[in-house]
Amino acid sequence: MPSQTTLSKKLRKRAQVELFIALFLVSGLTLLTLISEIEAFELLFEFTRAYEDWDLDEILLFVFYLGAVGSIYTFRRMQDIKRLNREITNLAFFDGVTHLPNRALATERLAVLLKTYEKTSNKLAVAFIDFDNFKVINDTYGHALGDSLLKQVGNRLSQCVGADDTVGRLGGDEFLLLIEYKELAQLEAITNKLYQVQQQPYLLDLNEVKVTFSIGIALYPKDATCQAELLKAADSAMYHAKKLRKGDITFYDEQIREQLTQRYNIETGLKGAIDQHEFHIQYQPQASLKTGRLIGYEALLRWQTAGQFISPEDFIHVAEESGQIEQIGLWVLKQALSEMQPILASDQSLSINLSPRQFHQNNLVPVISNLLNKLHFPANQLELEITESAIVSNFERAITQISELKKLGIKIAIDDFGTGYSSLIRLRELQADRLKIDKHFINQLNKSDKDEQLVEYILMLAKNMDLSVVAEGVETQVQLSKLQELGCDAIQGYVYAHPMPIGKVLKSEHSVLFCPLAEAKHG
Repeated sequence: MPSQTTLSKKLRKRAQVELFIALFLVSGLTLLTLISEIEAFELLFEFTRAYEDWDLDEILLFVFYLGAVGSIYTFRRMQDIKRLNREITNLAFFDGVTHLPNRALATERLAVLLKTYEKTSNKLAVAFIDFDNFKVINDTYGHALGDSLLKQVGNRLSQCVGADDTVGRLGGDEFLLLIEYKELAQLEAITNKLYQVQQQPYLLDLNEVKVTFSIGIALYPKDATCQAELLKAADSAMYHAKKLRKGDITFYDEQIREQLTQRYNIETGLKGAIDQHEFHIQYQPQASLKTGRLIGYEALLRWQTAGQFISPEDFIHVAEESGQIEQIGLWVLKQALSEMQPILASDQSLSINLSPRQFHQNNLVPVISNLLNKLHFPANQLELEITESAIVSNFERAITQISELKKLGIKIAIDDFGTGYSSLIRLRELQADRLKIDKHFINQLNKSDKDEQLVEYILMLAKNMDLSVVAEGVETQVQLSKLQELGCDAIQGYVYAHPMPIGKVLKSEHSVLFCPLAEAKHG
């Protein structure tokens, strides 16, 4: 196990070399004296007899004191080096909050375990641990108590594994476990302890707090044969666990491997999708339930590569996580505004989705303002759709962004309303113009009383707050009738019109492509 930094190793090596040189010089000088038959003490005695001011005993005492002081000085400096070595080691290899091995030490220990794997009969498991909603705890109790929680968690994790196993903190709320085991039953016993430890509350400022972890486990050499791939496999299993449910433990398997491969292919393909003209936009019409007339379109991004259609559900989150969504989002804004500017009637609007990452860009407002001016697109005909999750992630920032966008005359819609965490107070502070009911609730109309009640509640809430409502994903006449009965303002969905490319939108000026709502209701 590493216990020294590069600097401390150099200091120790230099001390050893200098000690060897000193011993060599002393031995050499002594040997030279013997060979030369130099009678050092006789010469010194004769010198002191010739010069009475120099006493032999005083000279010998001086030499003795010099040697004693030199020895003490050398011993103290060696102690300083040892102390420095310990301090450097702690700073370089141990986490300052939990006092557990940090990323450098944990990964170095993993490298040692992999090198010595063939020499032992033990098997090796690597576990990635990530807190669920740790940011909420930090925001609620403050960073000092958040650090206290990390330390408590580290202590409990150490009690779950063996004495020779490693519990390390990688940074933030991420931990790494290196577990050696002989039989799978031993590993299962440890995972059971990890489940159990999540049920035990922690004491923070006299409050009991429960913390859950998402844990991903990869086995060596079954899942990977090198350190980088092993860590990547454990990390991927952890993210898979986080998607399943809070507090879950997932072992890396072939399904996750396939998802990784798919994700890599998507991320790689996205990098050239704009330049290779693989993106296009389809526009889904929206209709008023009161008048039955077309009131606008929503721009929907589509991607087709190598003859294969990639679902937005598969690539949007990858673009978001990889940071490519900003470039893609800018392309969507430019393309949609350019295509719809000559088509849109004065009483119609164009809705464009903003991803959470794009919405929180520092330069979002000036970029959109410049585009509107450059393309001569009326700001009051642009509606930007923002999800609840994007708002909740940084509410104060969201208020500022929305306020600046509304100053330009742009309308704001809260997308997928009902799936997030918006409170009534926050909704009022946002000063949105429209709510969009998620299609999940529309699908359950006349199937689930709870979902029907929720839709009715959203419509009542919107009316009281002077907000209009659009229901997404309306596909059946039953859904349409129910929404009309509940007093919904507008809809979009297959019952009225499918998404269509810009060419088909242009043709709609001369032919009826939309199903009249009266026919949709009775047909």
